[in-house]
Amino acid sequence: MINQKDLYSQKFMFFFILVLYLMTQHVGLSNPDQSTSIAAFLKIGIKGYEFFLLDTDDVQKRNCIWKKKEWLEENIPELLNSKMTLDVESYLKKRIPSSLFRILQNNSIRLIVAGGLLKDTIRQMPFWGLRPIFGFIQKRDINSKAYLFGRNKKGEWTLVITNIFGRDRITHVFLEYAFLFQYLERSFDGLEWQEPENYNEITGELCAGALSSIDVRPDDIVVFGYQSSFNVFAWYLQKFSEAYFLNKKIKWSLEEFRQFKKSLPRPNLFPRPVVRGNDAFPYWEYEICLPCKHKVRKTSDVICSSKKNIRFLSWRNVYGDAAGSLIAELLKKGIRRFIVFGNAGTLNFQYPIGKIIAPTSVNSNNASYVIPNQATKFYSPGKVVGVRSILEESRAWLNNAQHSNDLVEVEHASIANSLIGWENIFFFSGLVVSDHPGRLDITKFQESTPEILEAKDTFFFEAIKSAIDY
Repeated sequence: MINQKDLYSQKFMFFFILVLYLMTQHVGLSNPDQSTSIAAFLKIGIKGYEFFLLDTDDVQKRNCIWKKKEWLEENIPELLNSKMTLDVESYLKKRIPSSLFRILQNNSIRLIVAGGLLKDTIRQMPFWGLRPIFGFIQKRDINSKAYLFGRNKKGEWTLVITNIFGRDRITHVFLEYAFLFQYLERSFDGLEWQEPENYNEITGELCAGALSSIDVRPDDIVVFGYQSSFNVFAWYLQKFSEAYFLNKKIKWSLEEFRQFKKSLPRPNLFPRPVVRGNDAFPYWEYEICLPCKHKVRKTSDVICSSKKNIRFLSWRNVYGDAAGSLIAELLKKGIRRFIVFGNAGTLNFQYPIGKIIAPTSVNSNNASYVIPNQATKFYSPGKVVGVRSILEESRAWLNNAQHSNDLVEVEHASIANSLIGWENIFFFSGLVVSDHPGRLDITKFQESTPEILEAKDTFFFEAIKSAIDY
């Protein structure tokens, strides 16, 4: 349907936009407001996104049945009418492209939030009475939402947001746009939630596909979250390791690593390995020679130091229940060492922003899980309450949750569930306090302060050393 290699170059962009502009002007003879909105949008586009025309030659070849979700029957209307713990307006303006903000102010443009993959949604659009016309997808993010525009026979435009998988993620995206409709004082008649009947199976299939060719080694270490920070850390760790094996005066310690890092000039660009996996679950491999300890002579008290090539499989943050699905698949493949690093709001307001907490239990959807977390040797333990989206954190929710919990976040319930029944697993997890719900908003969190960057280095160093010595 859409070949990324065939995305049009800038020198042809003007021509296509001009054609579409004229098309919208023609449609606008009976729909001038929509015509003006679409034409203005085409001139602006979405910053950081690629424009593409949709090939509708085989658009009728639908391979699954879709259904409309009756979201008004759930607790979403109650949330929309609740006082929230965050500044929703500021949050939406950071999360939703400004050009979409403007185009959705037009009351006649409908919106469909469509769970599922891009190619399947394009095939489904004619069954919603829409002819697919053009779309936008993020340039540098191969796992991004896609924005599609289609028209019905009356010439009326609909925006379809898709390329979404995971039950928590579709809920979160829909909540964002439901709150946007409320903020814009638009009728909810123009907002739909659609998903294929096999939607709950998509995440598992994508996980399996991403790992289909992986060759697991006994000492592999999986690192989840803060992938860009880990990429920088791995570069410095490689340099530090090389110096350590050449200079016997250097000690393998966190303090020595910090001093060594300061002595190196910072490169303009940190190299990144070739991406592996698939578009939904990309990951990067790093192989670093590191010192390790091993037992000899079949006794537990004789330990020698040596060096060993350790491979790290690094993922970006995987949202919500998709994180648990991915860890479950990695466990089946033979991975036994996991480092998980992310951020969370704290319900214990004595914890300052930037403090790292080691989650030890999680409560979510009336289920409780214990987390066997090795990070408690270094960080304060904390109880987590799970949510599907930060937009579920109302004032009423906060009053109930803060009595018995320290943290709130999205992933650890599914992760903890995926670990049930497995033994001899190394699991090292930390959550950086990013906000105080109801007091200090997450939109104010700065991830690149010197204090946060040093905390990330500390976490990665201690986690890796613990994993190797496990």
